[in-house]
Amino acid sequence: MGLDFDVLEFCKKLRQNRPPPYQCPLEKCDKVYKSLCGLQYHLVNYDHDNPTPATPTVVRNICRKKGRSRAAVPTGDIALQSPPKEALTFAEAQKVVQFEIDGKISRIPIDQPLPIISLEEWEKKNAELEKPLPVVEPPPEPQVKLPEASFRVRLNFIILLDI
Repeated sequence: MGLDFDVLEFCKKLRQNRPPPYQCPLEKCDKVYKSLCGLQYHLVNYDHDNPTPATPTVVRNICRKKGRSRAAVPTGDIALQSPPKEALTFAEAQKVVQFEIDGKISRIPIDQPLPIISLEEWEKKNAELEKPLPVVEPPPEPQVKLPEASFRVRLNFIILLDI
């Protein structure tokens, strides 16, 4: 990395001698940090010999109020809105083509070969699919006979009652 000093000792001395903000001590680096932790991390991890080009910073709208944050309430008729669509990860998006037909999402892997057919073949195949199927009568249901009750009278049956 090209640092010829001890970063930890440098940060300890800097804490005793100067208040924030802290600037990177290397000549060609103009980075400024609000804390010594940030400066120390920069000195240890940033490669000053091969600096990367600056990336544009993202401006965020930060709410400075304390307490709970509330989610935005959607306006309009919620019932008319379509359900959220399942998103692809970056790795999945690199391997799949996704499209929507009649509200149905279809995904085709990019390594899957797709057959190419002419319009005439397509129409012929669809005509075969649209032919009415022959009506097949279902077999008759078997007749199930319910059991019949049977009994006999016993003449020598005695009932004992406790009174």
